[in-house]
Order: sequence, then C-alpha cells, then structure tokens
Amino acid sequence: MSRLNSVSKGLSILDKYPNTDIACEHDILFAGPGDSKNVTGEDRIELESLGWFVSDEYDSWAIWI
Repeated sequence: MSRLNSVSKGLSILDKYPNTDIACEHDILFAGPGDSKNVTGEDRIELESLGWFVSDEYDSWAIWI
C-alpha cells in the first residue's frame, strides 16, 4: 500500500469523529479527535495496520510522511 493511500484512509477514518483536527510538522502528520482514546477499537486496529500510531507528545494519531 502506498504512503498516500495509508494517509488518505487514516484521515477518512478519523474524519468520522467530532472535533477532529489536523496538523503537520516537518515529516509527521497529526490528526484526530482531541483525545486519541475516543477512537473505537476497530478503528484503532485499522489505523495501526495503515502505519498510524498515537503520539505521546500530543495525544493524537500520527503518521510519518
């Protein structure tokens, strides 16, 4: 799966949640609801399979780009 596809699918999953925001720093993209724990277990598994992870620094979902 291409990096673009992983980013796109992850953003689509996170877009379902209220108060979802997005930010980017140098080579990492952050996105998701204000609290990463608000994501369902099913969505968490899908995000992780796409290469997304929870950033401890921002308590947000993140992916290296």
